[in-house]
Amino acid sequence: MAKRIEYVDIAKGFSILLVVIYHMANQDYSNEYPFFVEVNSYFSVFRMPFFFFMSGVFFSYSKSFMPFLLSKADVFLKPYFFVLTLLYVFNVIAYGDGAKLTVWGILYGNASTITWAPMWFLTHLFVLYLFSYVVFVFFRFKQLNLTVGCLLLLATFSVGMFFFDLFWLYPISFGGEVFLMPGLPFSSDMLLVTAPFFILGGLLRYYIVDFTPDLKVFFVSGFLFVVLCLFADADIEWTSRSIDGPFYMLLGALSGIYIMLSFAFWISRFRFLSGIPLLLGRSSLFILIFHGFFLYRLTPLFDRLLSAYVGGFGVIILVLLFSLVVPMVIRWVVINSNYLSLFFLPVKNNKLFSKRQAV
Repeated sequence: MAKRIEYVDIAKGFSILLVVIYHMANQDYSNEYPFFVEVNSYFSVFRMPFFFFMSGVFFSYSKSFMPFLLSKADVFLKPYFFVLTLLYVFNVIAYGDGAKLTVWGILYGNASTITWAPMWFLTHLFVLYLFSYVVFVFFRFKQLNLTVGCLLLLATFSVGMFFFDLFWLYPISFGGEVFLMPGLPFSSDMLLVTAPFFILGGLLRYYIVDFTPDLKVFFVSGFLFVVLCLFADADIEWTSRSIDGPFYMLLGALSGIYIMLSFAFWISRFRFLSGIPLLLGRSSLFILIFHGFFLYRLTPLFDRLLSAYVGGFGVIILVLLFSLVVPMVIRWVVINSNYLSLFFLPVKNNKLFSKRQAV
């Protein structure tokens, strides 16, 4: 079982790595390397579906609702509000106000309303867990036949695609002024698109834990993915609510998930290959929170200081490494500090509370 858990963590490591590479490829100077940007664009069809799928693999709804709600707020909302509140206070001190980050923007919790845009994943994961809890507990989704469940997820995804951009830049009047909505709070307007992948991960939990790649399915998935990349106009931009070819995007997402699971399984069998992706998977929360800060600030700095020595692509690699390694160092510091752990990790695992209970 331990080996299987490692394989799942490795898959999670791949999912967070793809997220960081996406943000890396969005840097302006990366356009000097069209192959890098183009290949990264192919990953868009399965990058986030894979992330949400892996997030749902060990979804548990055994707790009653209020303890479940509090535990997910502890896991996702606590580090979100802690980090962005500190950033807001810094803005007030440094600039005299919160010009770069507003209280309403933090509370709204969307990528376009906060300074560290990737942290929208935390608020969305919170509502995604709550939505999935309702689906499994109140609608008894787990008791359905797997085929029926998958068909319902397909129907949910189809409805979600149809209304994907409904609340994006939607005009509303308030106080005599017109405002454009940046989606719903906590990106809740995307739930019908993200939840099918998350819930599918939960439905297939035991299949994933006992997963062994089938070479025929792997090659068929690879062939399908390549064909879709080369000949189908499939693309999705989550933060701006735009999508092209939703049916092709779904096929690309499912085939990409199978490919990544297969790679994770094979890599888990080699200790010298599995160490780094395993660490990435276990550090995913900290990489998610902090990678953007280092990526966006180190890119112009390294480009100015190091591009003459290592070239532009060398700068890309160095920035990518720093954006992954530094958050892992932060994780190590937090884990070894009972007080910092209070703000980033679940309270129930904190040694300060266990010591108090022992006394």
